Amino acid sequence: MRRFARVTILGFVALIVLMYGVIPRADWEKRGAEIFAQEKCLALALYWEGLISEPLDGLRAIAWVVFNRIESKHFPDTICDVVSESTGELYKCQFTFACDGKSDMPQNGIRWLKYLALAFWWNNVSAGGDLTAGATHYYAHREVTPGWLKDMEGCYKIGNHTFCRSGRRGSDV
Repeated sequence: MRRFARVTILGFVALIVLMYGVIPRADWEKRGAEIFAQEKCLALALYWEGLISEPLDGLRAIAWVVFNRIESKHFPDTICDVVSESTGELYKCQFTFACDGKSDMPQNGIRWLKYLALAFWWNNVSAGGDLTAGATHYYAHREVTPGWLKDMEGCYKIGNHTFCRSGRRGSDV
């Protein structure tokens, strides 16, 4: 376990060093806090939505839903705004952790560092191809069947979630 922790921490430190080469220095000076705010929001979504032993592809698919929403005219245009979008009512939001009334503070430091690293990499370097085929919605198929499912098409199961895109005309990006 200690070896795993050392490897994870060393990997995170290596990612921090790499980040300095990926994001131009002027951007770090102007947008440093903003950059990390967006990654923190994405990492929180990955952390809490991927708690039920989500495989890496499932985590990447969750990130793609966020990215696809940003590109859509029907959703907010920043990671934090997408992840925190809510009706203000308990459990009436896409990302349940954002409206369940519980603390969003990560409980597992090692997992939190891993998800921060993934969020940074996927948001600034590469998230690979969109394996959700443009999905803007998803749900935990073992736990719920959402009412909006009837308006969706192109649903794909990846890991512990089902990812869907809207099937209504005029609802695309």
